[in-house]
Amino acid sequence: KNGNNDNHDDNDDDTHCNEHKVQSSHSKSPKRSNSSNNQNSLEKVVAGGYIAKEFLGRGGFGEVRVGVHQFSGERVALKFIDKSGIITSMGAAERTTTEIQCLMALNHPNIIRLTSNFETAKHIVLAFQLMEGGDLYHFLCDSKSSSFTEDESRMVFHQITSAVSYAHNQHICHRDLKLDNVLLSKEG
Repeated sequence: KNGNNDNHDDNDDDTHCNEHKVQSSHSKSPKRSNSSNNQNSLEKVVAGGYIAKEFLGRGGFGEVRVGVHQFSGERVALKFIDKSGIITSMGAAERTTTEIQCLMALNHPNIIRLTSNFETAKHIVLAFQLMEGGDLYHFLCDSKSSSFTEDESRMVFHQITSAVSYAHNQHICHRDLKLDNVLLSKEG
């Protein structure tokens, strides 16, 4: 689900984040995409007190799963970044560090929150606010209605532009805006 942008600009004035997610509080509930190559290798792994559960998606450096805290029951999205994939490339290590720094610096109602980060023997694990409504791309492709009213479209567009404007004011450029990266809240 997460597309990594391997292009890297050498602009010292701006910090670049490839994957911070813009979230919409729009309440329509789309279906989640299930990958046919869904591996169970991370299922039931415990990281930072969270037990990895169902598969949500795969990106350039790893996969995302629902995580449930062992004691509190809190649900988050766990992004597992394979250390072996970033150790071999200084650019990949820099992008991972930059992503963490950018996400920790952002505090906006329409940008997904990074709640914590930790390591396992094989992975860097990022715990994000869980948006259980899926992404805008799958909502539009899979939904029976497949469309928004004009008012709903205006509201979603406003939320996206508000989040992007906020990030730009923090000197952060998303560089991978697409429907797959706009996450929706769960219905209700």
